[in-house]
Amino acid sequence: MSRSSAIRTSQNVTEMAKSEFLTAGSLRRRGWTGALIREFAGPADQLAVNPHHPGGAAMRLYRTDRIAEIETGEEFIEALAGADRRRCAAEKALQTKARKAAASAAENITPPMLPQAPRADLVEAAVRWFNGCETWRSGAGRWVSTSDPDGVLLPIAVNFIRDRLRDYANRARPIGVPVEQAVRAVDRKIVEAIAASYPWLRPECDRRLACKVSAVDDAKQFI
Repeated sequence: MSRSSAIRTSQNVTEMAKSEFLTAGSLRRRGWTGALIREFAGPADQLAVNPHHPGGAAMRLYRTDRIAEIETGEEFIEALAGADRRRCAAEKALQTKARKAAASAAENITPPMLPQAPRADLVEAAVRWFNGCETWRSGAGRWVSTSDPDGVLLPIAVNFIRDRLRDYANRARPIGVPVEQAVRAVDRKIVEAIAASYPWLRPECDRRLACKVSAVDDAKQFI
C-alpha cells in the first residue's frame, strides 16, 4: 500500500482513532515511552492527516486490539515497570536538585531591614490596611478592629508587613532557582526577619514557618 493511500483524511481520523486506533500521544498517556513504542509497537498500522496540523507530519496510528495484546505480555509489563522506575527516579532527582538549589540560594539572601515600631501603632496600621483590601473581602467578609483578639490581629499584622516588603521580595528572589522554590526561600527570610524584629509576632511567624502558610491564604481565614 502506498503512503498516500495509507493516510486517512482529517474528516474521519477523529472517529476512527476513538474506536480502531490509538495515537502515539494516547500511548504515552497510557505510560508508554518513545523507546517502548519503537521496541514493542513498531511501525504504525496507519497514517492519518493530523486534524490540528493538516500540513504537518502524518499522525501515527496503532490498532487498539494489537496494543491491548502487547500490554498483556510479560516482557512489556516488565519493560513498562522499568520505565516507570526510571521516570520516578528522574523526577525525584530533579526535586532533590531544586531543594538543594533553593537551600543554597536562601543562605545567600540578605534579610530585610525592618523599622522598630510600637505594637499599638503597627496593629493600627495593619487594621487600616486590611480593611482597605476590597479585593480580599469581596463583599463577603467583615471589618476588623484593634480590639479583636490576637488570633485575628497577629496574622493580619504579619500580612501587612509582608505586603510592605513586596519590592524587597522581588529584588531578593534568587536567580537560577525554580520560581516556587525561590518564592518560598524569600518568604522564609521575610517571616524570620519579622519574628526577630517584633517578638510579639514570633508565635504567628513560627506557626507559618511550621506549616508554610502563604500570606494570602492565611488572611482568607478572616475574610
